Amino acid sequence: MDIDKIFNMFTPEVKPAPENMVLVDFKDHPYYWVGMFRKIMLNYDLFSKKFISLFREDGSEVDMADVEKAGEHFVYERAWGYISKLDITIPIHLSTLIQFKDPVLVKNLNKTLLHFQDNEEYEKCSFILKLIEALKKN
Repeated sequence: MDIDKIFNMFTPEVKPAPENMVLVDFKDHPYYWVGMFRKIMLNYDLFSKKFISLFREDGSEVDMADVEKAGEHFVYERAWGYISKLDITIPIHLSTLIQFKDPVLVKNLNKTLLHFQDNEEYEKCSFILKLIEALKKN
């Protein structure tokens, strides 16, 4: 019995993509970046509660204030990782930001601004302030 013949029976036929087909990796698109920022910030409270309960259930003798601060830092840095990819001088980036404009996005940008002000990360504050101002203009 030839084992290669058996496994070749299950190999799907790979067809090349049509020449006129355009494949887009949405992870490299501003729509994805703003959407992920929004999602992370919306899920912040849920994440924070789970993160804290993880340490409480473990019975670890850690300072819960430190755990809360670490969780907060993690969330804001993760959200920053997405929103910082925007360049509002590029029209599609600006139009994408405007498409997401709603009170929740503005509130979360302001919360993020305050977080980085408290941590004295002023370059990040400057960037976020430009996003907020762009939303106010449009």
